Amino acid sequence: MEKTHSLKEFLGTSLRHLWDLMVLNWMWFLCSLPIITIGPATCGLYSVTLKLAREELVNPAKDFFLGLKRNFKAGLVLELAAVVPLVVALGDLWFAVQQTGALKSLYLALAVLAVMLFLSLISYSFALQAMFDNTIKQQILNSFKLALVAPGRTILIWVILLLPVIAALTMAPAVLQVIGFLYLVMGFSGPVYGASCILRNIFDRVNGASREDVPPTAEK
Repeated sequence: MEKTHSLKEFLGTSLRHLWDLMVLNWMWFLCSLPIITIGPATCGLYSVTLKLAREELVNPAKDFFLGLKRNFKAGLVLELAAVVPLVVALGDLWFAVQQTGALKSLYLALAVLAVMLFLSLISYSFALQAMFDNTIKQQILNSFKLALVAPGRTILIWVILLLPVIAALTMAPAVLQVIGFLYLVMGFSGPVYGASCILRNIFDRVNGASREDVPPTAEK
């Protein structure tokens, strides 16, 4: 009887989370259509998925828009900050194509470094902004610090966030058509929720450390 109750509870929680992620995915997509608002929308998304990762009850629509509104300006700045290393990486790749020998290797190495900076920013900065009160400069610095503190988990977050892109580039068109529905349902909110489950552990760990070792200052 106890096992049956636990199974029902697990299924109920899973279905509720699935519904929340479906709602969040479409709200994020609609709020990101102007492109420039992707940063604030992502902050709003993380403000909900981090709560879901902590098994907290949420109102997906209400909490999303509260997070978006609270972090709107900061989200815009963080989005622009993330674009910089991405543009640098694309520029380095373009120069690498034009070069040969040592110069080509140099530009490729610079491109890889820029991509790593970009991935570190998108992996941590929006989540930090959604959860902690800090200056924009400190959020960016904390993103790089946390990427270095937990390199293994950082790479795992990169893989999770890039999973839809990796699937699109590697899977056969027939397979993509089959899983296309899942992508439409939670193609972005799903990976962000997966990343949030890892970020929850990282944030809990740094919050348990001493003040001198902890980048974030105050939890929202």
